[in-house]
Amino acid sequence: MDVTKIIQTLIQTMDSQKRHTLIKTGGRLTSVISSINQSDEEKNVLQFEERIGYRLPDDYRLFLMKFNGVKIFQELLDGRNIGGGLELFSIQEIVENLEYMDKKSKLLPIGKVEQQFLVISLEAIEKKNPNYLFLLDHIDGPRPLHLNLELFLDRFIVSQGSVFWEWPIYTAENYYY
Repeated sequence: MDVTKIIQTLIQTMDSQKRHTLIKTGGRLTSVISSINQSDEEKNVLQFEERIGYRLPDDYRLFLMKFNGVKIFQELLDGRNIGGGLELFSIQEIVENLEYMDKKSKLLPIGKVEQQFLVISLEAIEKKNPNYLFLLDHIDGPRPLHLNLELFLDRFIVSQGSVFWEWPIYTAENYYY
């Protein structure tokens, strides 16, 4: 599966108002909304890569060329979008968010999830490590997800916006506390 198929399948599950009903933990139903940006031209992706001095991973390049940003499973309260979910930035939004990054960190902010930056480790790209995605917590620093964008998107959507990367820490012994 590739990022294009994942996003196109997500689009098929939207109603006419771009809404979804999700089943969340504990059997709770919630109404969410998703939005998909227009694609970007390859030349803009190439110019961006030139600007940062790195060739982006293939799955992420394809995402930018096909969609150039998405907001997935943003929560609705009384019909109003209150945010949350996953936001993958457009190239323009990446450039704007680069201001918040330490220049020495070699982290590229590509989105936000659970109020944390989703970042590409440029060191992982240098080392040709396919597990280039990290979560950036400003207290604890970057935490590896051991995923690329394609796997992250697939799991995020299949898990209906759950924080799937934290599931292994919950067991029958500690879940209820």
